[in-house]
Amino acid sequence: MIYNILFYFLIFMIYSFIGWFFEVLAVFLLQKKIINRGFLLGPYCPIFGFGGLILILFLDQFKNDPFNLLIIFSVYASALEYFVSYLMEKFFKARWWDYSHIKFNLNGRICLSNSLLFGFLGLFAVFFFNPFLISLLQSINHLAIIIISLIIFVIFIVDISITFNIVNKIKKTMVSKNDNTEELNKKIARIIKQSHIVKSFPLIKDKILKKVGELNEKN
Repeated sequence: MIYNILFYFLIFMIYSFIGWFFEVLAVFLLQKKIINRGFLLGPYCPIFGFGGLILILFLDQFKNDPFNLLIIFSVYASALEYFVSYLMEKFFKARWWDYSHIKFNLNGRICLSNSLLFGFLGLFAVFFFNPFLISLLQSINHLAIIIISLIIFVIFIVDISITFNIVNKIKKTMVSKNDNTEELNKKIARIIKQSHIVKSFPLIKDKILKKVGELNEKN
């Protein structure tokens, strides 16, 4: 039981890392600089990990029906992306990504081109990558899988704790009304400089700077 849980957790982390890698690569090709596009500090994007688990645990049964697999995973991945976007906006009071400038988007949270891309990537994963990955992991000693997964799990939990601490500092800065303008600007500049989260998601930076303007007007 423990082995199975940790086995799938390791798959979750592998997919999370792959997703992070391609996010960073995409930004690098566009902006010619390396930016950690993950919400967390480490090299992983959990939303891709959940997508990988959906493919392996629920959609492998559609392996003999590629067209339906394409459509179903496109819908699943889009629903996941929309839900995560909505949840993060409600929790952090800021939009983390926005597809409003892309055609056929839904509230700027998802768009048709991304949905289809996820669908085709799902096809590749089900037919090629997942069989290879599962076979590779199953060839590794069970004890080694357990030890590796536990180590990664501890690092992952610590990362989440540190990241949420940073985000809480950002949130407090965004809602603070007690600092004077100079102190507030210094605090915000320090957070923007130190936090990869703000650097990775310009919309968050815009949100903070907008709040600065509002507070400056009040002061």
